[in-house]
Amino acid sequence: MSEKKEYTAFVCKTDWDYHFPDDWEGVDIYFSEKSIKHHRKCVEECGIVKVKVSFEEVISGGKPVSEVGVK
Repeated sequence: MSEKKEYTAFVCKTDWDYHFPDDWEGVDIYFSEKSIKHHRKCVEECGIVKVKVSFEEVISGGKPVSEVGVK
């Protein structure tokens, strides 16, 4: 795991305005302007928001694949 605790990320402005943080489906984040422009063609019309993503705590440690099974 990286030692860095905070990252810059980019989100579609419409997702930010209308879907974050209440959308149960989640919101896609991208770690470069180039990436969001490539994957989300809507941002030319919607716009882009620059955000900070930071680590707070581990909520669930998870289980090894051998215990969960692969579907």
